[in-house]
Amino acid sequence: MNFFEDVLLTGTVSGVDAGAGPEVVARVLGPDHAREVTAHRLSYHYDLVEFFWYKRPRGLGYQDGTFTVQAHRLDNPPSLPDLDLVPDGDPTYGYQRYFLPSSEMTVVTDAETGTIHSISPGTPRPTTAPKPLLQSMKHVLTLTPADRTKWLSAKGFSNTEWESRCRVITAHTLTRTPLANRDAWATFATWAWRQLAPTQAAAEIAKLLAGLENHFVGEYPSMPAAAEIVQNCLTHVTDRMSLVDKKLIDAAMLHRHALADTVELDRWWAARTDIPTATLPQLSQV
Repeated sequence: MNFFEDVLLTGTVSGVDAGAGPEVVARVLGPDHAREVTAHRLSYHYDLVEFFWYKRPRGLGYQDGTFTVQAHRLDNPPSLPDLDLVPDGDPTYGYQRYFLPSSEMTVVTDAETGTIHSISPGTPRPTTAPKPLLQSMKHVLTLTPADRTKWLSAKGFSNTEWESRCRVITAHTLTRTPLANRDAWATFATWAWRQLAPTQAAAEIAKLLAGLENHFVGEYPSMPAAAEIVQNCLTHVTDRMSLVDKKLIDAAMLHRHALADTVELDRWWAARTDIPTATLPQLSQV
């Protein structure tokens, strides 16, 4: 039970998380895993735990790493620990989701028994359908930055409500279907994220640029340069190596290939990946 509670509280598996990348996960948790490679994804399977990364094109590495702890594989899955978990919606198909804000972890439980089914990083599910949000954002796209600011101030959205709109704008910007004004949407998404906390904005804008670089080279000339985006991330990094710090470093690393000087970024990456070797419990040991 201590293992599962530690995963929930720290957002890591024995100190390592998927954001650190495949090489770090294998170094810390060992090479004894089943490796699965497809055209777009890399997976490492360690009995109870599965790590996943999406492969970027043109040898740009990996992004959007995540993991899932598959507690349901145990003969006797553990019960939900007594933590500050927030229900995420109503039970669906016999399962209930909970969210732990402090570590941004999601746990799925059996709605009938209360035992843990799985644990993974993640945010609560959106409460508003994306299509209506996108339609309203298409109108805001046409406004000048000054008028957008006035519009946003008049609406009085909470941070959560505005973040939902930021994600809708970003998803539309990165749609794989032809988009004649992709550059306008990209700059709109950048503006939208900058209405939230600077640390969140820096990381999300870095991920946005990486998404654009993956598939739409040359379609976004108004976006900031990689060096500026990386510096915006590193400006907010602290020595605490908190979840926010890790996200900022991970987002900055998506653009290492585009930097002329990588010394500062490499220093932070070395600190972020300085994780001692760990041994995962086997199915028979939990």
